[in-house]
Amino acid sequence: MSNKKSTNKEEAVNSYDTLPYPPYSFPATHIGRLGAIGRVFGLTTVDPSKARVLELGCGVGVNIMAMAQLFSEAEFVGIDSSKKQIDAGLKAVKVTGLKNVRLIEADFSKLDEDLGKFDYIIVHGIYSWVPDSVKEAILRIGSKNLNPGGVTYVSYNCLPGWRMRGALRDMMIMHTSGIPDVLAKVAQSKALLKFLAESCAQETPYGKYLAQELDLISKCDDSYIAHDFLETENDALYFTDFLKAAAKHDLNYLGDAEPSTMVTDNLPAEAAKTLKSLNLNLLATEQYIDFVRNRMFRSTLLCHKDAQLNRNIDPSRLESLNISSLIMLKQAYKDGQPAIFVGAGGVELSIAEPATATIFEMIAKQGKTSLSVEELLKESIPLVSKILKATDEAAIKSLISQILLQGYFKKMLDFTLGALSTCTTKSENPQSLPLARLQVSEGLRVSSNRLEMLNADPYVAKLLTLCDGARDKKTLIAAMVESLDKKEYQLNENNQPITDAKRAKLVVEKLYDGSIQNLTQLGLLVSKAS
Repeated sequence: MSNKKSTNKEEAVNSYDTLPYPPYSFPATHIGRLGAIGRVFGLTTVDPSKARVLELGCGVGVNIMAMAQLFSEAEFVGIDSSKKQIDAGLKAVKVTGLKNVRLIEADFSKLDEDLGKFDYIIVHGIYSWVPDSVKEAILRIGSKNLNPGGVTYVSYNCLPGWRMRGALRDMMIMHTSGIPDVLAKVAQSKALLKFLAESCAQETPYGKYLAQELDLISKCDDSYIAHDFLETENDALYFTDFLKAAAKHDLNYLGDAEPSTMVTDNLPAEAAKTLKSLNLNLLATEQYIDFVRNRMFRSTLLCHKDAQLNRNIDPSRLESLNISSLIMLKQAYKDGQPAIFVGAGGVELSIAEPATATIFEMIAKQGKTSLSVEELLKESIPLVSKILKATDEAAIKSLISQILLQGYFKKMLDFTLGALSTCTTKSENPQSLPLARLQVSEGLRVSSNRLEMLNADPYVAKLLTLCDGARDKKTLIAAMVESLDKKEYQLNENNQPITDAKRAKLVVEKLYDGSIQNLTQLGLLVSKAS
């Protein structure tokens, strides 16, 4: 996927076309999330189901296709300078049958207001890797082509965190300066980093840093090294400097695409206490948070300068939103024993306050299925009233909303504008997302309804392919058994492949209901009318 615009056509051919990014979707860019962040801060954002969306540097367009299949009445436009990527994307659009996606080969700097106005503009992984003139074009489009109440998303390498990685980039470029082939450059860059990591004393801070970078890069696709380290353009900048550039185009700071990074409460206690004592304004506080965290990448949300924002969050704003859980329940609250949840990265969270524990248990039990705030309030108010022995419904409602906000900024839940759910488990003729069917047919990772990239083993991949909405349970099981017989995938029992036809049918039948439920929970199935 070509997410970054090269400085000239020749470089595009030799770099992004030769070694394109994997065709990924990016959860941070989900317009449901962007719309929710806007609503939290008082911006009247457009419902995703009715939105016009523009992505600059769309590559083959997977990111917007992943959203377009969820919001059939919305309109999605992708722009990229690579003809090869756009041509591949147009083929994918045709195969998936998406009628609300338009892909255009164009130079960003030549786009103007004739392109139309959009409610959401997405620029992921572009800004730091293009010349200043193109940076200006990105911000100009992000302002002039943005509707009132719209959100522009721009991600970029930021300082101070990128400073050390930038030094590694300098070393890689110096080491590979005489190598014309991009794949050879990548191989030599890996070799250099391995040499440095092995040559430095492991117990020193520098040695530890190099070992961490080697571990990270060894897990990355070669395209990441080629474009994030070896491109001609690669600028990192401070958050406040980016906002100064945006302000020249009458764009104002709305928030971060990851709201949990915006609060000092998520810092170490002493750092949070010191920052609060300084009484800094919002932007200065965020800059100092970057200093403390040594942040190296940002995804900043912008809105029009004259947009009416309100940082004093009114809990009533949440009622138009949906909730998706970012935690799993490990231990329920019982007899004074705290509830324990598992969050991102396996971190355990303990909650001893019974009302708060009850709310998060309800959310965690939803799994990957989204739940409307309105519905959660309706179900939880009686429970919390009983726990607190209180009868003031308005006060209880406000308390629950505050608990939800706490969970939002602690990364225990996510808000979305519009539901993430795409299906119920009652579908008699399961239908997988059209992009998912294409992705598994090409051996790629699959975009979920949250835009997460999921691995699909051969069994799941085959099931996704067959779930086209035309087959019922009986027909799907028969097709899965036939595919197994053709050795298109393999099922094991006691660590041995199943070869007996009758046994294979029994195992497929046993797996079916659970598999369909899992695909539903992962947001990979859509509802189909009977």
